[in-house]
Amino acid sequence: MDSYEHLKVDDEPLTDQEKFILEQVEKGRIANLLEKFGEGEEVRQIRAKFLEDLLTGNFEKIKVHRRGIRLSHAIIIQGLDLENAEVLFEVFIIDSRFLNGTIFRDAFFKRNLVLNRTHFIENVDFHRLQVEGDVFCRDTVFEKAVNFSGANIGGQFGEGRAKFNSKEHEANFNGMKVGQSAFFDNAVFSGPVDFGSADIGGQFTATGAQFEGQGEENRANFNGMKVGQSAFFDNSVFSGPVNFVNADIGRQFNLMNTKFYSLDYISNFNGLKVGDIAFFDGAIFKGWVSLADARMMDLMIRDLEEPILALSLERTVVERELALARVQIDSFSASNLEVKVKCSLGQMVIKKFCDLKDSSFQVLNLHDVTWPENSEDVLLEGLTYQAVSAGEGKDDWKKLLAWIEGSRFNTQNYSQLEAYLTRCGHRDRADEVFITGKREAANRLTWGKKWLTRIFWGLLTGYGRKPWQVLYVIAPLVLLGAILFSPEFGAKFMESNDWLKQLALPTGHPRIIKFLISLDRFLPGVDLGLAKEWSPAASSVCYFAFIYWYILKLAGWITIPIALAAIYSRVK
Repeated sequence: MDSYEHLKVDDEPLTDQEKFILEQVEKGRIANLLEKFGEGEEVRQIRAKFLEDLLTGNFEKIKVHRRGIRLSHAIIIQGLDLENAEVLFEVFIIDSRFLNGTIFRDAFFKRNLVLNRTHFIENVDFHRLQVEGDVFCRDTVFEKAVNFSGANIGGQFGEGRAKFNSKEHEANFNGMKVGQSAFFDNAVFSGPVDFGSADIGGQFTATGAQFEGQGEENRANFNGMKVGQSAFFDNSVFSGPVNFVNADIGRQFNLMNTKFYSLDYISNFNGLKVGDIAFFDGAIFKGWVSLADARMMDLMIRDLEEPILALSLERTVVERELALARVQIDSFSASNLEVKVKCSLGQMVIKKFCDLKDSSFQVLNLHDVTWPENSEDVLLEGLTYQAVSAGEGKDDWKKLLAWIEGSRFNTQNYSQLEAYLTRCGHRDRADEVFITGKREAANRLTWGKKWLTRIFWGLLTGYGRKPWQVLYVIAPLVLLGAILFSPEFGAKFMESNDWLKQLALPTGHPRIIKFLISLDRFLPGVDLGLAKEWSPAASSVCYFAFIYWYILKLAGWITIPIALAAIYSRVK
């Protein structure tokens, strides 16, 4: 190491530790200060200015080996300042400790930068750092502020098991660009973290990561983050508010068994874009969660361990399948939701409020869904579908009808289900749905109109779908008349009616003539020539028959137009 006697740093000769590092660097070996000088921190110290000169090539006649600069178990004293520096070598500083502030702002690294298991006591500034290779800070500890905003990493970026210990200072990755994948598996963020507008070319993984910041100022922010491939947050924990607004994930977005513990803030995924499937299976949401205006191929929210206070899918578009299964939600807002292929709601409980207004589904499957008890809290106005089911079995349509009956009244809901059952060839079921809808509509009329409608249109004709029901009223009316009325016709009258003469009916009281008299009296606008030739006033009949003669006429004028209207409605 005597060959380094001529080298100085700030006019001070090199220490034995620094000479050892130069020797190892020229030989392409790791400069392990712990192995060389022992455990004491005092004997492993090097000056930050020495490290600056080494990294930037300021030492004359020092030839850095092709393996680069590799240093371990060093204690760097004073502040390291590499602002605007250009580093042409691969740099490994591992298992080391920076006691003062560290600046990499606007520095350029031609090769990889590795800072694994390193401990930064003060602020670290990587603002606009450029690295053509990879950057790794695995198991690294940052005690105060960390700023990677605007950094541009050509290869991979690894922060697995890194710890950001400050509860007040931010871990800032805003606008950072990574050419390949970024890894934050099992990282711990004690305070605020900002990935807003970060651009990750490959995957983004934060499996098992802990986002411990609480309160609005300690938000975990992923607003506008773009990931070229998949993003993984499985088994992660968000203790405070989280913001994924307008994030853009190229492929899968996994949040399986992820825990969102904030009660006071919305877990916000509004405007989220996912190129393939978004998984929230097994997640825990203590507070509200919103996926409003999101767009993805598939959305899976299943097997949630705890109820969700509120879930919003308003204006969300799912290109293929939406599955909500084994989920309990207090308030479900999904107006203008669009699912272009299949929506499955299974073993789901919606306790207080459900809004599906103006939602659109190609196929809607409802299996074992519990809706809010108050029908005014279930909003289905404008909901459309091409196919709908409530499970398997011949009575599943009754569950669909009960679903509509348990919602805020809207005629379209009934007419849509009726049209679907008609398309499926179940005309009898469609009629039942139609009748139920008309009955519910009648219940909303004033008292008088309600009962007139229910009796004369509902009871008599099934609201136009069962016109034959009028016969159940007409037949007894006419038959009763045939019993009460006793015709007395002379032979001249019998001979003057050719059609009666052809029947060869005897005079007296034949039953057929009594029936024809009653029918002639009942039918409005029809004259068989019988009723007008016989008057109960001129006959020896009881008082009730006299009264019934006029009642029958009135009944005909009421029931026959209703029957004709029902027949017309049915044909139409």
